[in-house]
Amino acid sequence: MKFETIEDDILVLKGKWSSNIYFLNFGKRAIIDAGHPKEIEQNIAALRSSGLDVKTVDYLFLTHSHGDHAGSCSYWKEINPNLKICASHRYEEYQNKRKKYSLLKGVEDDFNEFHVDIKLKDGDKLDLLNEQIEIIENPGHTIDSVSFFLPKRRYLFSGDEIYYKLIPQLDYYQDLSVSLSEYKESMKKLSKLNILKIFPGHGDEILKTKSTFELCAKKIKRFESDKELIYINNFIPSVEHYVYKNPGIDKQKITKFFKQNLLLLNEDSYIKNISDDDLNALFEKILSLALILKIIRIEDDLIYLDREINDYIRND
Repeated sequence: MKFETIEDDILVLKGKWSSNIYFLNFGKRAIIDAGHPKEIEQNIAALRSSGLDVKTVDYLFLTHSHGDHAGSCSYWKEINPNLKICASHRYEEYQNKRKKYSLLKGVEDDFNEFHVDIKLKDGDKLDLLNEQIEIIENPGHTIDSVSFFLPKRRYLFSGDEIYYKLIPQLDYYQDLSVSLSEYKESMKKLSKLNILKIFPGHGDEILKTKSTFELCAKKIKRFESDKELIYINNFIPSVEHYVYKNPGIDKQKITKFFKQNLLLLNEDSYIKNISDDDLNALFEKILSLALILKIIRIEDDLIYLDREINDYIRND
């Protein structure tokens, strides 16, 4: 693992479990997203091998508080106590929801809690001396999702809000119709920016920004017309991570696990009225699409991953 050069003063590290970690080597130094705690030692080593000192980093910007993006924050802070962790002002609200529902245990990654030094709101601007970074709140993937925009270069660091040709997993700690509506409004907001390049949370930079937003808008319309599609799209990443942690899992066991967890979404208008037969059919469709995408394979009713973890959300 090593940092790759985007420009002389912008580097990226692409991990297996971790999100992309971006290093901004401006007048003030910043890192966008902390990565997964499983890879903290490799990530720190990669930074040092690029001739960069963790202790000279001024800011750690978080796009949202999932484990692959925010899980290593406490470790970065331990190495550099002067580091300012910057995250959405809704960070605590989102984490409290996660604790309340306790969904998908064994799939979602737990991580050490950390203090947010600077709480970010829409329209905030931070001065990095020779560059200014603008904060854009864009709920949808999570309620605490934000993007970081460099107006001089027209670069957007979008976290998991934008993937190449895919709608990301939407926030399931509230009614998914609400999350889809929030996501739609966020995409409208971002599409109005004069963006030259998008740097996502996973995968390579996106150059076809206009067509990316257009395709996203088309998929949102499909989801609005057929609500079941939201759930099929939403739980494929969860299936992928569950199978990774439980290779060779029996089909009946994984079906039972996800049915139990889907039923915990008792604030969701679709799930709370679904019949058992329809719930079984829904999960079959989730597995079927995961098969089509070659995320999983099934052998004698035992399920295995068929590609590298997180590979299908990368655009390389």
